Amino acid sequence: MGYDFHITRAESWIDSEATPIRRDEWFEFAAADPELSVDETNASTDPTMMIWSGTDENPEPWIAWENGRLYSKNAERALRIKMHSIAMHFGARLVGDDDEEYNAAGAQIGGSDTKSSDWKPDPLTRFRYWLFRMRRNLFR
Repeated sequence: MGYDFHITRAESWIDSEATPIRRDEWFEFAAADPELSVDETNASTDPTMMIWSGTDENPEPWIAWENGRLYSKNAERALRIKMHSIAMHFGARLVGDDDEEYNAAGAQIGGSDTKSSDWKPDPLTRFRYWLFRMRRNLFR
């Protein structure tokens, strides 16, 4: 299980569909940003996934749209900085799986800016995440 980072307009990323970043907004933004390009490898299964051309420790840093939010998995600091700038464009916030917010420097506001690979969310967050995934899978 990885650690997701979310760009959302909602108070909690799980509620992103209530105040969504629309899919067409994402496509319009990505088309105008020279640092973003369609992930040709996954275009047939997820046309919303864009590869970021910036420098990051991940070989192909990506950002995708899903259910009214943008997200990426295991984003390193450089990609979090890019994601924060995208969030500002959409009048949104960059948050982690626990809804902790990240700033323009890609650091967690008011806490540690790193997440260990053995990170475990609290029980309520795990339940909400499970419920979110179940709902998403039911309505595909």
